[in-house]
Amino acid sequence: MARILASSSIGLNAFVAQYTSIQQERLERITNSNLKPLRTIKIALIDTGVGAMGDRSQSQIKDGISFVHGPDGESESPWWIPSHEHGPQMADIICAIDPYCEIYPVKVTDEQAVKDPQPIIDAINWAIEQGVDIISLSLVLFNSHTDLFEAINTANRKNIVIICSTADRGNNQQKVYPATYWNQKKIDCLIPIAGCDQYRKVTDYSSETEAKYYFVGKDDTAKPGGLMRDSREEISGSSVATAIAAGTASLVLACSLLALEEERYTRRQRIKYFFKNIQSGENLKNHSKYVEPAIILGKARLQGKTLDQYINQTFGRLAVLE
Repeated sequence: MARILASSSIGLNAFVAQYTSIQQERLERITNSNLKPLRTIKIALIDTGVGAMGDRSQSQIKDGISFVHGPDGESESPWWIPSHEHGPQMADIICAIDPYCEIYPVKVTDEQAVKDPQPIIDAINWAIEQGVDIISLSLVLFNSHTDLFEAINTANRKNIVIICSTADRGNNQQKVYPATYWNQKKIDCLIPIAGCDQYRKVTDYSSETEAKYYFVGKDDTAKPGGLMRDSREEISGSSVATAIAAGTASLVLACSLLALEEERYTRRQRIKYFFKNIQSGENLKNHSKYVEPAIILGKARLQGKTLDQYINQTFGRLAVLE
C-alpha cells in the first residue's frame, strides 16, 4: 500500500501500474524471442544504508557498500543494517515510482547528517565503477572539497546524472555541496532539487536559489526498513523531493529506452528534456522550476492510447531533439 500511495501522491499511480504490466510482459516474452534483454536503470543511493524492505522493493536492491567504520577505524558498519531510517525511506520512494530500477545502496553515515566529505567522495567513485545511470544524493556538505569536485567531474565525463538536495533541515540559507557546483562550476550532470508543497511554495527546509527544479517535497507513506520497519514518520523537504526526482528520472530513462531501443542521447539530455516539458503550465512564469510529472505521465494524458503507443509517441520525441 505504501508503494501505491507514494506514486499516486505525484499523480503517477495509473501510469506506473501500466508501465509495470508492459515491463512484466516484456520479461515473459524475452525468454522465447529475439527481444533484447531489459536494460534496467541503475541508481546509486548515497545515504544511511538500506535494510529489509517489501518483497518487490527487496528484489530491486543490488550490490551495496559501506564507507562507515566503527570506533576502531577498521570494522565496517554494514550497508544492509541502516542505523537511521532516512536511507530506507528514500529507497522506498524511488522504487515506488520505478518498480524496475535497480538500487545500489551506499552507506556514508550512521546519522541523517554528514560531516566528513570522504565517505561521499568514495561513494561517488564507487558508483562510477558500478556503471550506474543516476546517483541520488539526499545528503549535503557545507564546504567545497577538491576531491569531491573531481569525483563529480568524473561522473560528468561518464554521463552519470547526479540528482542532489539543495539544503538540509534548518540550513536552507547556507551554500551546500555538491548542489552549488551546478551554478558555480557549471557542472552539467548535476540536477539540484528543492522541495515544494502542492501550491508550489518551497518548503522550509529547501533552498530556492540553488535549485534547478522543484518537486513536491512531502511524503507520509515511506516506511523505514530494517529494524525500524514498523515505525512511520512524515518526511518532508529537499530529501523527499530528491528521491521523487530520482525515481521520476529513472522512469523517464526506462521509457525512453522502451521507445527508442537504443541510447541515442545522453542521460542528462533525456532527463532534462522531459523535466523541462513536465513543468507546470499554470503560471509558468512564476513557477518555471516546478516539475509536475503527471503533466506527461498522468492518466489523463493517455487520451485513449495504449501505454505502448503513448510511450512510443511521447518518448519518441527524443528522436527529433536535434
